[in-house]
Amino acid sequence: MKRTSGLPALLTLMYCIGLCGAWALLYGAADRWWPVSLLLFGPRWMLGLPLLVLLPWAVLRHRLLLIPLGFAAVVLAGPVMGFQVAQEQNGVPSGARIRVLSCNLRVGEADFEALSRVVREYDVDVVAVQEYIGDRRLTLPEGWQGKRDGQIAVYSRFPLQVGEALKLHRAGHKWKRQTVLPAVIRTPAGPVAFFAVHLPSPRYGLQHLLDRRKLINPEKAGMLEAQTGAREEASMLARAMVDRAVLPVIVAGDFNLPRESYIFRRYWSDMSDASVLLTGYGWTFFESLRGLPVMLAVDRVLAGNGAEARWFRVGPDVGSDHRPVIADVVLTPAG
Repeated sequence: MKRTSGLPALLTLMYCIGLCGAWALLYGAADRWWPVSLLLFGPRWMLGLPLLVLLPWAVLRHRLLLIPLGFAAVVLAGPVMGFQVAQEQNGVPSGARIRVLSCNLRVGEADFEALSRVVREYDVDVVAVQEYIGDRRLTLPEGWQGKRDGQIAVYSRFPLQVGEALKLHRAGHKWKRQTVLPAVIRTPAGPVAFFAVHLPSPRYGLQHLLDRRKLINPEKAGMLEAQTGAREEASMLARAMVDRAVLPVIVAGDFNLPRESYIFRRYWSDMSDASVLLTGYGWTFFESLRGLPVMLAVDRVLAGNGAEARWFRVGPDVGSDHRPVIADVVLTPAG
């Protein structure tokens, strides 16, 4: 085995430092600085492309470099790409269980029959859907109740009372759109405040920032920054609406916020998040950005105020760019 020479060692060191820097920036500056926001919602796997050159080089000529490159691969596959180990739970749940499903229907293009099968197979109690456009309906068991307001809908096997939706302006749209649809669901264990959410996406700002000739056009970063400000305000208003509830709370929907997001950590991370109960990447959104695959975990089920998330799964492909998410929420007995 040859000793490592200067250039390979230097390139490896620079790559490891850069990758660790990207990791730190994701958790420290995402949704605060537009280049990191671009990384947050972009194809993070591209940070691994240098490994395609450095690893074979190390195997053939500088095997000592496999140690730092192995560390870099773990950082990339783990925290940068979003791999997680399920958090341990204390005790056995003793309250009533409510099984919740949420799915973004991709402006009504999803396979409604496939989603209906998922609802039946998982024996779901409450369903929240977003981007519901058109007249098609889910095929739900007899006796279910439902209410649709704009592009958000809630369905429940239990009695359901829906309140007034929170409507906000979104970039690229002339009229206000439903952002939170509140409801009270009267379960056998007592009433629950349920909030179906569809928080604004950064898509509009990202599309303007990316340029076919320049790849990235910093002159248009202001649009992404302005949209980030609007997205933070939407989370602030949505969380204020949730905090006014005096009942046990369940919040489900398309948050458009990866876990690393500053906005998510500021407004939502104190709630019981079902997605942390899954080992793996937990990706729920699959799309492309200028032809490059992007995978993100942005669909969630949160609980609080006497309710606790206890189980989570990402469902199968139902013809949308989002996968359905299914979670169990347990209502903690009073006292």
